[in-house]
Amino acid sequence: MKIKPILKRYSKLIVVAVCAMAVWTSGVWFAFDVRIGLASSPAHPLQSCTFAVTSTISATCTQPGTRIMRCTLGGCSNSQTQQTSPPLGHQAGTGQVVTQPTCTSSGKTDIRCSRSGCNYLISSSNTPPPSAHTLAWVQTTAPTCTAAGVESHRCTRCNHVAGTRTGAAALGHNHQWVQTTAATCTAAAIESHRCTRCSNVAGTRNSTTVLALGHSLPSGWTVTTAATCTAAGQERRACTRSGCTHAVTQPVTALGHNHQWVVTTVATCTAGAIESHRCTRCSVVANTRHSTTELALGHDYTDWGVQTPATCTATGIERRTCTRSGCTHPDTRQTSALPPCEPRCDDCEHVCTHEWTDWETVTVETCETQGLEERECTECNLVETNIIAATGHDSEWEETKHATCTAAAVESLKCKDCDHIEDIQDGDPALTHDMPPTWTVITDATCTVDGLESHTCTRDDCEHTVTRPIPATGCDHQWTVTTFATCLTPAEEFHKCTGCGDIDDVREGDPATGHNWTAWQTTTAETCTSAGLEARNCTHCLELETNPLAATGHDMPAEWTVGKPPSCVLQGVQIKECGNDCDYHITDMIPANEACGTCLDCDPPDFSDIRMIHDDGKVYLTNLDDELQSLIEEGKITIQWWRKVGDGEWVQIEVPPDRTWVDLVYDPDDEVTYKCDILIGDIFSHGREQGFTQPETLGNFWLDITLWGLTGIFAIAGLALVIVSFSMHDRKMKTIKA
Repeated sequence: MKIKPILKRYSKLIVVAVCAMAVWTSGVWFAFDVRIGLASSPAHPLQSCTFAVTSTISATCTQPGTRIMRCTLGGCSNSQTQQTSPPLGHQAGTGQVVTQPTCTSSGKTDIRCSRSGCNYLISSSNTPPPSAHTLAWVQTTAPTCTAAGVESHRCTRCNHVAGTRTGAAALGHNHQWVQTTAATCTAAAIESHRCTRCSNVAGTRNSTTVLALGHSLPSGWTVTTAATCTAAGQERRACTRSGCTHAVTQPVTALGHNHQWVVTTVATCTAGAIESHRCTRCSVVANTRHSTTELALGHDYTDWGVQTPATCTATGIERRTCTRSGCTHPDTRQTSALPPCEPRCDDCEHVCTHEWTDWETVTVETCETQGLEERECTECNLVETNIIAATGHDSEWEETKHATCTAAAVESLKCKDCDHIEDIQDGDPALTHDMPPTWTVITDATCTVDGLESHTCTRDDCEHTVTRPIPATGCDHQWTVTTFATCLTPAEEFHKCTGCGDIDDVREGDPATGHNWTAWQTTTAETCTSAGLEARNCTHCLELETNPLAATGHDMPAEWTVGKPPSCVLQGVQIKECGNDCDYHITDMIPANEACGTCLDCDPPDFSDIRMIHDDGKVYLTNLDDELQSLIEEGKITIQWWRKVGDGEWVQIEVPPDRTWVDLVYDPDDEVTYKCDILIGDIFSHGREQGFTQPETLGNFWLDITLWGLTGIFAIAGLALVIVSFSMHDRKMKTIKA
């Protein structure tokens, strides 16, 4: 296959394809170049920054004057800080008293820098305290009846109390008898042996002048329970004095029954009236009897009527009944048989001669009612009746109610057959109460109040009780020690009743014993500035007594010790410390040295050429000459690195003081500013500051979309040119073939 004809034939097509690929490649590299340019191209080279002063900071006592310069080229954030003047140094002002001296502590006077806004403490000196407290004994607690006064060893300047001691002796009680409780009906007034100063009550007694008032009882009695026939009543009268509930009661004798015979059941046909021996007050029925005046009325019969007519051969029966209301008693009788008929009838053919049986009782007669008997003919069975008259009462006297303590016995005229009582009368007289010889105590008697005892009738069903008072015993007073003697107060004795505790007199007993002190013991050791304290106590009453121990004072050395030497610029500090291990010290300032002209403080290096750059993920200080490098390595110049994000706080980066670079750490959301402070000794001398913003990276999503979109457009345009070229070539070939 020959190459030349093919190249000649397809030369235009090849040219078009090459052009399309060139266009596509250019688009791709353009997009990539845009990404790279946006991501990493700087605004300009770091060495070409043009700085202009943006702000100045005046020198202070410890900081030099500086000016801050920033690059004026667009998009550059480089900045520089340059020293314009050395620190001014502190300027001592007048002394100010911070703490006034007291008896036990030194005062304090501070000298501070007088420059505006500084207030640096240049020196602090202590004012020696007075040699000791000015102490005097003063009474702080007045004596009372039972306790001695207290005196304090008090400073007249600061009121410090160095100790206390017992002062004036206890006054003792000033007791007087005063009435504290008014007399009542049953008790005399109560008098208290009360102190006029402290109101202490040593004892009480019944007054001998204001006696018990006695009850004020009214003359009349009030019935509280009315007497009845069988029970005693009660009447009462109460004391009329206010607050007294005493009352006296007495029994009211039982009235006894007032029995009278009264008709309680009216007379009937067969029985006389019934009379009851009834009390007119309580209606109690003691007994009953048949009236002797209102006897049985008897039946009031109707006329006889034929019940069974008589015949020729048999007797007839006639009957009648009582007409009285409620009575239906019948009465019968026989009538004679009729005479035989002439001529004889069939019934009269035979006339019975009657063979009677013996009489047989049908109804037994009683004391007040008739009986009935009958018999029968054994031949003709005819029955014949006969009325048996009432027997009447067979009465005799018998005791129906026994005598009691308060009522006589009752005898009744009583029927032996039917217990009917026809009459009643008094029997044996009342027995009277059978009271036992012994009494039962209800309330014990006391020294001043009567007791009460009682005894009760021993007979059955009798509750009669008699009470009587038990006389008051009277007080039995004896001298008794109620308060034992103490170190300061004598004992106290009461003339006290052994029964009720009443006190009628008080006297002084054994004298006061006095304190028994222990040896002095140190409770608080004295120090340089404060007094100590020693104490002792009484073994009897535990009273505590104290005594002050004077402060020792500070043990200050004669020579000063240099705490910080002065320099050409700054003052030094010298100090004296107490030798008693009390942490007390005084300080004084050592004036600054005269300028030597050769040290770093007097002739600081030139830091104006130092620049801050960043490269390879680090921030560097550049333009450091050999002299600066040597001073840094010797530690005469130290470097401090700082970092902040946005407007936040500065944070110091922990690196060695001779490090001239730090790692650059971006913040994804804000600008990061790095600052470098150069110090000569402890004094700031120079500084640099620069901000950094994180550059865009290839990972930016929207930038990627845009660049790859442009690449795609270029690729499509190149492909379209190739297609058009092939299409034109095909048409040309067809035209040639045709």
